[in-house]
Amino acid sequence: MSVFSKYSKWILAALLLLSMLCFALPFSSFPAEGGALTGFALLDGAENAHFYALTLLAAILGLCAALFEPDGRKKHGESMLLSLIAAALSAYLMRLEKESAAIGIGLKLTFVMLAAAFAASALGLYAHKKYAPAPAKKPVKGISYIARVAVLGAVSAVLYYFEVPVIPPIYKLDLSAVPALIAGFAMGPGASLGVMAVKDLIGLLHTSSMGVGELADFLMSGSMTVVASMIYLRRHTLKGALLGLSLGTLAMGVVGGLANYFIMIPFYVQVMNMPLEVILSLIAKTVPAVDSLWKMILLAVVPFNLLKGVVLSAVTMLLYKRIAPFLKNL
Repeated sequence: MSVFSKYSKWILAALLLLSMLCFALPFSSFPAEGGALTGFALLDGAENAHFYALTLLAAILGLCAALFEPDGRKKHGESMLLSLIAAALSAYLMRLEKESAAIGIGLKLTFVMLAAAFAASALGLYAHKKYAPAPAKKPVKGISYIARVAVLGAVSAVLYYFEVPVIPPIYKLDLSAVPALIAGFAMGPGASLGVMAVKDLIGLLHTSSMGVGELADFLMSGSMTVVASMIYLRRHTLKGALLGLSLGTLAMGVVGGLANYFIMIPFYVQVMNMPLEVILSLIAKTVPAVDSLWKMILLAVVPFNLLKGVVLSAVTMLLYKRIAPFLKNL
């Protein structure tokens, strides 16, 4: 078990990664017609697309927890919970598929991998508690920590007002995530999320989207700040900062695409009664190739979030060393 405690991160990561790759295999098969649909194909407009998306998202988050969470107990606990959720969702999908079609090998393997990931997380947690040395106690985060988060959250809320239209009138560039990135580098991922929470809670006071826009912003910008700060926490060097910001930018691109597809666009279409064709026509004025939802996500939303991530990264690299001493003395 001591050996498992040492290598459990990689075992768990491999199982979760394999469960994600299983989405490229057939999930539903139709023997009579001789056809099949992969998990990725079922994400696009299938009746139970949201359950497939949640299963994949839980596996991705479990993988992130396994690789980037520095504390072993948290790492295995979070991955165990996420693997259990994803395995339960895949079992539910197997039940639904059985009623309408034959269960494909991909869905079966996904369930097996996720169940194995849950077991590996539980064993890793047990091995960590039994064999890992007790971590040194960290000082209690007090008033100073809260004050720094609050100050940076207020700055972030102010920066949110200064926007530059990139794909008008919907997608505008702002620097409000820079204070969260600085907080993450200086105090850890929890502080970065705290700054984002303060900013978006203030944003609720003047929201025009019933809080949905603030939720999407928290998910998109929060994904970048958490990934970047978690990697920088492990690699406290210039290369670590660049790697964290690069992977954080990619995370924001992916989460931004998912948030727009599953949250923002359905909100505008179903709640705000704005036809999808109108949204596409507005985006097409800047990106002419956009004529469908998927093209909008791939050609407008994802590139916009990647561009935003690059700008945020550059500004953070310029400011962090100048602001970090002030934060430590606050």
